[in-house]
Amino acid sequence: MPSIRATVLLTVIVVLAPLGYMYVFSDPLTPLVSDRMGEFVTAIEQEIGNNDPACVYVGPFPLRPDLRYQASGERGCDECKALETAGFISYHTRGSTGVYRLDESARPYYTSVRDPRARRVTNAPAPRFCFGQTVVHEITEALPPLNLGSQLAVSVKYVPEVRAPAPFLFSAEARALGLPLPVRSKASDGPWLLPPSILTFRVGHDGSFIEADPGLSYGKWVAKD
Repeated sequence: MPSIRATVLLTVIVVLAPLGYMYVFSDPLTPLVSDRMGEFVTAIEQEIGNNDPACVYVGPFPLRPDLRYQASGERGCDECKALETAGFISYHTRGSTGVYRLDESARPYYTSVRDPRARRVTNAPAPRFCFGQTVVHEITEALPPLNLGSQLAVSVKYVPEVRAPAPFLFSAEARALGLPLPVRSKASDGPWLLPPSILTFRVGHDGSFIEADPGLSYGKWVAKD
């Protein structure tokens, strides 16, 4: 007959085995996110379209560096010195002040056409330098929904991928502009990835809409100041 110690050990294994199985094999995504994965990916990329991390939002040119936010919508250019060092713009004197103008080397990267993915679409252009396009590589985790009354809050963690990154994105000048450094995935020819990001959404109880709320956080991903 088995000893008392062996019997106790066997009992513990039997009791804890299902919990261990659930821990190892449980889905890190909630059913809500799993069932509506495509819609969450689209909603995340709409937010990326508003402010792609592979882009520097500056312009339109010519741009006066001495302006700050005015009624006309013109502004100064805190990034212009770094862009000038990188060889994308140059300073030209005009009267008592001057303007920054695009150099020919900037043409492949500069656009004034708004990203078609952007959720807040207006008639105003979104001038910017883009050195790749950021998309969702994978949603890796989601928190259980938080009941907000008439809506649910759902936080997700996703891995951004930079498609067709320009060589400039890997330079010291890019770091001076605050651009992120993409890292190859494990495969030698794999995608270029950025560190995981977290984004919270407001979702109807019936799943009728999914709308990003970047200022909202809860649970283990509560934003720390």
